[in-house]
Amino acid sequence: MISFSKTPQKTVDSKPAPAPKAPPPPPPAPKVTAPKAPAPQSSPAKSSFDSGASKPQSWQQFSGGGSSPKPSSTASAQQHRGTAPASFRVGFGGQLVAGGEGALRTSTQPRTGVRSSSLLTEGIGDGSANCLERAYAAAGPNDSVTLLRDRRDSTGHAVVERADGTVFDPSTARSFATMEAYLAQNANYELRPEPQARRIPRSTLENVFSNPPNSPARQQAIEAAGLSGIAEVSVADPPTPEEALAQIQELLKDGLFNDVSHDDMMAIENILRSLPPDQINGVVAGLSDAEIAKWVEDLNDPGIAGMGPWVGLNDTERASLFDLLANNLDPSQAGRYFTALDRPEQMVEFGEAYLDQGDVHERLGFLVSIGNTTFPDGERSASASVIATGLDSLISDPGRLAIAVRGLSSQNLQDALLVESGLWFNDSINTPFSLGQYQFDNMGRLERLTDALATTEDYVARAKVFDGLGDIVRTVVRGDKPVLFPDEVANQMTGMMTDMISNDLPSIVRELSGSAGIDPLGASFVTYAKEQLRQGGGSLGELAGQMRALDLNDPNNNYGNAFLSGYFAGAVLKAADTLTPEELLGPDYAAMMGVVDLILAFRADPVTGIVAEAAISEAERASIEAAMRNGGAAVREALLQALGVEISPDNDNGTPVGAFEQGLLAVYGSELYGGE
Repeated sequence: MISFSKTPQKTVDSKPAPAPKAPPPPPPAPKVTAPKAPAPQSSPAKSSFDSGASKPQSWQQFSGGGSSPKPSSTASAQQHRGTAPASFRVGFGGQLVAGGEGALRTSTQPRTGVRSSSLLTEGIGDGSANCLERAYAAAGPNDSVTLLRDRRDSTGHAVVERADGTVFDPSTARSFATMEAYLAQNANYELRPEPQARRIPRSTLENVFSNPPNSPARQQAIEAAGLSGIAEVSVADPPTPEEALAQIQELLKDGLFNDVSHDDMMAIENILRSLPPDQINGVVAGLSDAEIAKWVEDLNDPGIAGMGPWVGLNDTERASLFDLLANNLDPSQAGRYFTALDRPEQMVEFGEAYLDQGDVHERLGFLVSIGNTTFPDGERSASASVIATGLDSLISDPGRLAIAVRGLSSQNLQDALLVESGLWFNDSINTPFSLGQYQFDNMGRLERLTDALATTEDYVARAKVFDGLGDIVRTVVRGDKPVLFPDEVANQMTGMMTDMISNDLPSIVRELSGSAGIDPLGASFVTYAKEQLRQGGGSLGELAGQMRALDLNDPNNNYGNAFLSGYFAGAVLKAADTLTPEELLGPDYAAMMGVVDLILAFRADPVTGIVAEAAISEAERASIEAAMRNGGAAVREALLQALGVEISPDNDNGTPVGAFEQGLLAVYGSELYGGE
């Protein structure tokens, strides 16, 4: 169901394991094709909106859970990395610092939480060795030490250049063939502009370090070596992952006003950027959920009149942080960070940035990691937008698309389908009955998703989308809100629902029905059947044939799929209850007779419950047609009587209740027997 109850805190739903499945059905029947309805024609009022006459509102307005601008159809059409939605580049990439995607934020401040030293201050053998002391110790008599600039801040790094041209990094104990190779794999560093910072002979350093730190003699030795221009160049090791985690946790501890200050947030990013990229994820993983929540809750702190130490990050600073995390977190940690964010626009900014940079495995993993989170109403439009973008990015890989759909809760999937459909509120279209109307402006985007999913044999994923679309048709398109061109929209959506079920209806019904099924009460199937009957029966007759053939071809003659057929027939009968005699004997006749054939195939002996002769006689057909002259409810009563079921509110007539009748009852409830 599309439910908009307020959830105070995000939670992760757990779903019980599904009940054991019945034996696989025979090979699937040929796919039933349903004509696709033409796209709704543009409203005359659309032009006034396009010219800025009114601001569109989000589908979220159904819930009162906030609003967001109508998604760009251009952005929606983009699917893959390299042609990412425009919002990726405008909402996130457009705020990166100069240098484009992946550019590094620089600072004139020294790195936080590390011991730095220089040629003037380094104390060899003082028990606190950093990269400069280790480079000096690792250099041979013919080797030299080079001081590098760190592009992230003012604290640099020291490495050894061997006599053979190889480079040794004392912090990681790794060697590289050339300086160019080292810099290519350690993009944080670059050569300093001062020539004397390159290839300082070890013998020169020995002479410098033989004098006490900060002493006049040390200063004179530096000057004599021609190194005065770099005497106070500061270098340091990056912290270990354990040190980095401890430093970040210290910055996140409760302090004055229980806030994380602007300097604290900048320091956290500096610490992360000081790490090798392959260590950043592990450090974030070491933070508790509460610590991550504290980190993000002050990203937007307004401070005092927009100033003061507790003001949040500005757009460029936040984009820099999001870029760092999006490029270095695995899907699980990215999901933790995403669900901790509490500003919808930043959820979209970070979520779409992660999807934009990720490969297919990362995009799928990210969707699965957030798929069962229950988002508060005010965040659902943002989470749905990100999930929809993620699903779009997997359309070219239907198998992974199906896995992603499986990993979404019903609510998150339905919300994403609404975004895919382009639902928004156009307040410039007024009628005598409503001020404004809801529009579905991007059905093509939704159809691309369902077309891809229909090519898979993942019946769980297909059943979930069938159920989600049915819920949208029932509660939104045919709900109590004004919708532009509801018949055309419903026709298009039920065409997509047909694609989900048409080539193997029994397998889909198996996932929908039963106590552990996706739609145990058949609500979406009833909705589907109603829409098909509006179209003169649509595909119902052919689908009924699939169910009838499946059961009649059962080699053991035990009608093991009778419950599935009862579920299908019950949905059609419930949908037909309101049909008039003219509709039953007119455009819906063929479809209804197909369902009649299916139902009467399960006539049972009233005493033994054994299935009797399935063929329908001409007299019985005439009796059913006579019932049709009295409407849908009369047809249901006639069929139940033909099945040998005595209409009784408590079903206490003493006859066995077969699997087919159980399927009917699951969809109909006590109303099947005339109860309330």
